[in-house]
Amino acid sequence: MTDPTRFRGTGTLFVKGAEESPVEYEITLFEVDTIMRAEGWVEAGPAVLTYAQSASGAQLRLSDGRVVDVSIGGFIVKGSPSRAELIVHGGL
Repeated sequence: MTDPTRFRGTGTLFVKGAEESPVEYEITLFEVDTIMRAEGWVEAGPAVLTYAQSASGAQLRLSDGRVVDVSIGGFIVKGSPSRAELIVHGGL
């Protein structure tokens, strides 16, 4: 396993192509048996995360301008703001 690389910042969540909300995020990129994996969390208002969780086609624009396809997993913290698992599809 290689040392993980972390991406953390303020980004923009898009759901079905429409800008939804500014969000805080952290993504950890690491290699396991020559396979690159990415996992992390996203923090926003509970309504935004619930909507993104139930919709398909979510994307996250990172603070450096890159856009990645994502899904919102289970909630880690419920409240305002809420934190949920961030599932990254494809690479960074």
